[in-house]
Amino acid sequence: MIKSKELLREFEELFDSLGIVIKYDNIKNDGGYCKYKEKEFIIINKILPLKNKLKIYKKILKNILQEKGDIFIKPLIREFLEDDKDS
Repeated sequence: MIKSKELLREFEELFDSLGIVIKYDNIKNDGGYCKYKEKEFIIINKILPLKNKLKIYKKILKNILQEKGDIFIKPLIREFLEDDKDS
């Protein structure tokens, strides 16, 4: 069983290592990935349940992997990516 809070922390560390800034804010939708002035951001609605935040991170990471390919991913995140019932 994957621990959600630990998984969230792993995602935050991974995106930070890729130079992607994560912001939790009050926004009208769930959030997502964007680029602005050569910087990459993930903006997440801070009131979303943890499960929804993880789904957004999963989708964003899958897209980044298709673009950039070879990125080291810790086993906890890899296991979560391979678990398609959360897609």
